[in-house]
Amino acid sequence: VAVGIVTADIDRNTYDATMWISRRGEPAQPWTAGGSSDGYSPAVSPDGRWVVFARVPQGSSVSQLFLADVDGMICRQITESALGVNSGRWNPSSSALAFVTRIDVGGRYAAATEHTAHRFTGLGGFADGFGATFDRPRSIQVVHPFDGPGTTIIADASLDATDPSWSPDGSLLTFTGKSGPDSDLNARNSVFACAADGSGRQLVASGDLVMGCPRFGPDG
Repeated sequence: VAVGIVTADIDRNTYDATMWISRRGEPAQPWTAGGSSDGYSPAVSPDGRWVVFARVPQGSSVSQLFLADVDGMICRQITESALGVNSGRWNPSSSALAFVTRIDVGGRYAAATEHTAHRFTGLGGFADGFGATFDRPRSIQVVHPFDGPGTTIIADASLDATDPSWSPDGSLLTFTGKSGPDSDLNARNSVFACAADGSGRQLVASGDLVMGCPRFGPDG
């Protein structure tokens, strides 16, 4: 079991992240030394060999996904998202990870330039503690960390998609996304499903509801 622990350091006015590993029959041990960017949101692969976690790379201000073996001997970055990635979800075969990242639609946030005022044209375009969301919609992507660089877009920014989850055999993904052009007015969303490469997307459920965290049953 991998666990991420975040503590506040009042004197330094920052948060420190430390990851711990607990093996069956053994006491939990610190897996990282700790620090303001030392990793969080760990997820152990189903085969028990790898841990994926989020960390802020040196010289950056946003977190990316890193992959390490459970002994911590090998560690490398596997995403390069302009606005960062906070967590990843393994497929059942431990060969791919689905993750959510925000897309800088107008190039406003990636460039270190003076920002103009926002112009809001709908509701729901702002989140407490985060800021504007309408020009930073979410996209679901998949990375195959053992097959070289690059990601596959499963749901583009037009859906503002989140909550990805794999089917038991790893052939399908389900997620939530916008429910039509007026979704900002009614706060509704829908559940979708598609193949692991993003093809064959279908609407699974929609209605007068706010839906979240869809999951496949044991039989898929």
